[in-house]
Amino acid sequence: MGIMSLLTDQYVLTGKHPRTGQTIHLTFETDRNLDGVFDEKDLEVHYDYKLAVMTTHVAFSCGNLFPILMQENGAVLLGEPTSGGSCCVQMESTLDGCIWVMSSYLMSLVDSEGLSVEGGCKTDLPIECKKSDIPVISKNTGVALSDYSQYYNDEALIEMINGWYEDTALSPAA
Repeated sequence: MGIMSLLTDQYVLTGKHPRTGQTIHLTFETDRNLDGVFDEKDLEVHYDYKLAVMTTHVAFSCGNLFPILMQENGAVLLGEPTSGGSCCVQMESTLDGCIWVMSSYLMSLVDSEGLSVEGGCKTDLPIECKKSDIPVISKNTGVALSDYSQYYNDEALIEMINGWYEDTALSPAA
């Protein structure tokens, strides 16, 4: 979430209680100006990035949540849709100050429209990955390895990203 804040000015994570439907907003602080202090000056900092995030079908948990949040905040997603899920790690403390961390089952993370992110992300610019000739990883799952060589084709990726931002800059606002 610190990276999200630095890249997108986002500092609220939203979830829903699966039993009550209550919306929960988790607000976090990030030292955005990198001066070692959490203060109001951090909110004045804005980094104007044009961002791209690459995803694959094997991404889940925070590898699913991060691209969804980045896309909502203007980043273009390249690659394959993620497989879903989200990791809601919560830091808690006891009355006497003992800090502990837990992964929550009582909060489902949601997007800006309040919809669960469990189904995975949709990519803006697909990268086709052919199934390789390498044998199946596990006979139980039937998952075959994919050829991700296109993920390393820098020229093609740069062209895709630049084309996306050129097209979106020229298109009228919705």
